[in-house]
Amino acid sequence: MLYYLPAALTTGVILENGGTDAPNSVSSCVASGVLTPKRAILLASICNFVGAVLSGLFFPKVAQTVSELSGLSNSKDPLTALTAAMFSVLIWTGAAWIFSLPTSESHALLAAMGGAAAATGGRVGIGTWLAMIAVAAASVAAGWLGGMLFEKLLAKTAPNQKHFGKIQISLAAMSALLHGAQDGQKFMCVLAFCLFSSQGEGLPISVVLWCSFALALGTALCGKRMLGLSRNLGIDNRLRGLASDAGGTAVLLIATLLGLPVSTTHVKTASAAGAGEKSKTRLKTAIRLCAAWILTFPACALIANGLILLGEIFFNLHK
Repeated sequence: MLYYLPAALTTGVILENGGTDAPNSVSSCVASGVLTPKRAILLASICNFVGAVLSGLFFPKVAQTVSELSGLSNSKDPLTALTAAMFSVLIWTGAAWIFSLPTSESHALLAAMGGAAAATGGRVGIGTWLAMIAVAAASVAAGWLGGMLFEKLLAKTAPNQKHFGKIQISLAAMSALLHGAQDGQKFMCVLAFCLFSSQGEGLPISVVLWCSFALALGTALCGKRMLGLSRNLGIDNRLRGLASDAGGTAVLLIATLLGLPVSTTHVKTASAAGAGEKSKTRLKTAIRLCAAWILTFPACALIANGLILLGEIFFNLHK
């Protein structure tokens, strides 16, 4: 019966991810005036569901990578570790949602699982984690560079913005599909481990559908709060909006095809910063975001580790 608690907590994290992370895939469309907030959230919800289902059933490479990174397979008490990890993610991302900071549940999840696994005897390879951090940093740099380059290219070659809206909506839909493929798989991997001890290969269809539905529901219920981010980063017209979506979607597509678990929030935010109008407001927003991102890894790992230690003290876990 103990597996129900981490499974329930994982569902809560998926709902939270849908509300805080998924809206970033369509926020540029709202900032540039292409879509209303209501239509943007509807588009994100549907595409997240479809992307999560298709990737979970037919291309679970990201799930396999997360399984290898987690360190849970050799933990002495993997269900306790998962429970602590999910509590950690809920605490961290819940606080971020209150302050409208789009932190990455992807990185919070990996950091929390690593901290919890280490506290329960799991072995987490330093080289693997350094590689993952390098991939995260590279994805942010690529998103920023992509947004900046597309903005310059479009400004020179396509000054007429008449058809930009339709193209941007298509790219935002693709971005939301890729968010579902990326983040949906990460949590499918965790839920499958909770319920079936699966390590990411051949994800059960019940897990795929449940995680996909929870992701879409979280977006539909709580996503509007996070739609203002692109506007704060300088996306003020259709050209900048299209450049932001083109740069971010390209990076997400490459990472997903390679099975690399990158953060949709980081990539899309970076591409918006690269394409957006330069201003003091944008700079302050970028500094706040970077500070939250940098703190995510140590904070979630320490919270999960601390919860395990408190459990050992007060409830004699592992004794």
